[in-house]
Amino acid sequence: MAVRIIETESQITAQINGIIADEINKIIAKSIPRITRELQSYVLNSIKVVSSTYSSLLSGILWRDFGLLNPQEKLDAIFETWSKNVYVNVRKSVPTSKGVIGGFTIGMVKSDYSDVLSLIQAKQETINSKGEVHILDWLHWLLIDGDKAVVREYRVAYGAQYDEWSRTKDTIMIPQVGGIFSVKPEFAGIKSNNWVTKTIDSFADADIENIFRRGLNG
Repeated sequence: MAVRIIETESQITAQINGIIADEINKIIAKSIPRITRELQSYVLNSIKVVSSTYSSLLSGILWRDFGLLNPQEKLDAIFETWSKNVYVNVRKSVPTSKGVIGGFTIGMVKSDYSDVLSLIQAKQETINSKGEVHILDWLHWLLIDGDKAVVREYRVAYGAQYDEWSRTKDTIMIPQVGGIFSVKPEFAGIKSNNWVTKTIDSFADADIENIFRRGLNG
């Protein structure tokens, strides 16, 4: 008795690749929550460890220059927002004549930073010697304004003699004709090149691949 195979080789290959693609999509769908959680942890740890900006905001020159009250609380709120924004978009695996193709896209930071700049923690309230309340947009200065002047007719003064008036006990802004204040060049950033983008650019491809590999292997 003769057996005839009706399908062509290419049809059989397409059917096999279709089955493989379906299985891959099932595995990925189950793995994405785990992968996302690990990516969130990796991203936030990298921002803290890789950049000197983080430590400076907590207790260094940026903390003093901006006069940040409760800097840890402010940074935690900002990082929590960034963490929630980490996502993985999956391009579903599909069969082709040469195999199966698919992919991932990882996202984190909104290009205009509106998610974090809108937070109350991204601002610092200050009261001058006349009792006038001003809002300092310190995170906007840091991420977007570069080293341009953000406060005019004032300069930063350092010293223990300012303890009584200083939020950080040794630094205040004092009036000065022609004075300016800007973020120090080593920390200054613009929208496309700042503390956060530099950290993202430093991510190791091998680290990201390992996160996906662990997630897919369950």
